[in-house]
Amino acid sequence: TRILFTSDDLPESPLAYRKDMDSALKKQIADAFLNAHTVLKKIDVVGFGDLDKFVPATASTFDGIRKMADELKLSRDQMLK
Repeated sequence: TRILFTSDDLPESPLAYRKDMDSALKKQIADAFLNAHTVLKKIDVVGFGDLDKFVPATASTFDGIRKMADELKLSRDQMLK
């Protein structure tokens, strides 16, 4: 096996909620996820396996993916296939 390229770490899929959701409920949901590792010994998410913990994401979390798409000249539609 020969490694041709090593990328930066890629972020996992984000969790999201509706824009019109009550802000207090958004905070409760975020707090539950962000603190799950303090209550659970293991966070097992179907399709992802065992996780250490959830971390907050911002738009800049996905800059590496945007950069890679730009370098490969991929359109949004191509990326969503």
